Order: sequence, then C-alpha cells, then structure tokens
Amino acid sequence: LRVLVHRDLNEHIKNHLTSLFDMTPRGARYLLIVPTAIVLALFIVVPMVLPYGKVVGLTGVPLIMDNWNIWSELDPVSAITYGFGDILCHQESDRSFLINGSQMPVCVRDTFIISGFLLGMSTFLVSRRGLAVRSVVIAVAVASALLFLDHTVQMVFGLNVPSTRAVTGLVFGFAISMVVECWFQYHER
Repeated sequence: LRVLVHRDLNEHIKNHLTSLFDMTPRGARYLLIVPTAIVLALFIVVPMVLPYGKVVGLTGVPLIMDNWNIWSELDPVSAITYGFGDILCHQESDRSFLINGSQMPVCVRDTFIISGFLLGMSTFLVSRRGLAVRSVVIAVAVASALLFLDHTVQMVFGLNVPSTRAVTGLVFGFAISMVVECWFQYHER
C-alpha cells in the first residue's frame, strides 16, 4: 500500500510539473500577471496597514540594499516588500508616493512601470489581437525616448514632476508588455 501511494504521489507530482513546463502561452501570461498584481498590491497595501508614518526617509541606489536599517524592523511581509523595493528602486522619498504617512516601497515611476506592464498584459490577455513586430519596436523606441527625455530634463533642470514620471512610467510599462506579448504570439504559431 505504501509503495502504491508513493507511486501515485510521484505520478501526480510528475503530471503537475509536466503541465507547468508544457504551459500554454495563455497560462504563461497568467504566470506573469498574477505575481505582478500581487507585488503591486503589496506595494500599495503594506504602507496602508503599517502605523502612520512608520516608513519615511528612504533613499538609495537600485540593486543595493541600503535601507536595511529601516525595513528590517518591520513584520516579515512588510520587510520582504520593502526589501524587494530596496533592491528594485532608488526609493528617493521626494520621488515616491506617501500612503498613510509612509513612503511606498518604490518610486512613482517604478509604480507606474509595474502598473503599465500589468495593464498591458491584462489587455492582451483579453483582446487576443495580434501585434506587428514593427509596431512593437516603434512603441518601445518612443516609450524609451520619452522616459529618457523625462529623466534627463528633470535631472538637468532639478525638477521633480511626479505626473510626468507617472505617465512615462505607464507608457514604458505598457511598451514592455507589448514586447512580452509579441514573444508569446511568436511562440503560439
């Protein structure tokens, strides 16, 4: 009986792993959309549930954990969320939204890049319209140019305009989703 249960369990695990790796492009889209939505939700909800003004004054460099002293004192979910943001983003406080008096784990631009990517992937999941590679290349070039131009103008002139950061981030995130969707459509053929 033990051998039979063990064999059935192994077969069950094998079937699930096979279905995971033989995933359809539609399933793979969900595999991108769901975690992205969870991360975005955590970036918004975590500052809401923390005590008012618990996380402020974050600043640093992307790809470096330089705010460990601030977020390591938080509960595990909040610490992981802010730690992920610490790696992903510069977290400059003057370029970030405040929710419940606490700074979001990522800046305005990164928040909207993630939002644009999520919006784009969700749109393509529903619409099922094909994308021409040429239009994707043009969209990515324009979005990248806008993002670069916005960043450069704000840096050179010492500006901080959250609305343009949000718009360029949203457009760039959507353009990145177009690249991913184009890749999926290529593999569906």
